Amino acid sequence: MTPVVLKMSNSGLVVVECNAQKVLRAHRQIGLLKGEQGGILMGERRGDHIVITHASTPGKGDKSWYTGFIRSKSRHQRFIDRVYKETQGKSNYVGEWHSHPEPNPKPSVTDIVNWKRNLTESELYILTIVGQKNDWWGQILQKSITALNF
Repeated sequence: MTPVVLKMSNSGLVVVECNAQKVLRAHRQIGLLKGEQGGILMGERRGDHIVITHASTPGKGDKSWYTGFIRSKSRHQRFIDRVYKETQGKSNYVGEWHSHPEPNPKPSVTDIVNWKRNLTESELYILTIVGQKNDWWGQILQKSITALNF
């Protein structure tokens, strides 16, 4: 497996390291009984570039159904705190991910509303929807959402 590289609208790059990719791929929503899952993306901001080094896994406290999920705030905050400490402050929150029950996902109206409501800071964040076959990657900056290109 090699790192995934995406182009942002500001000419920066997003590099998704193998460890983070493994977490995302392990949570593809295959099968009718599997609910949506999601988590946090952690990484480093290097000038105009973002390197995603870690992705949190779904777990106890998360609520999941076929077309939605609610992330456990305390559990994923502990993940953020642990990664921040392990990397001596180099890795920070850089975005979020969740799955969709479709081969080629696109953001739903619910996704867009939630992202715009929750990610209101003036910093750019990475958004990922893990599909059954392919993934959608995007960025949000000041409530403007743009798809990223490979």
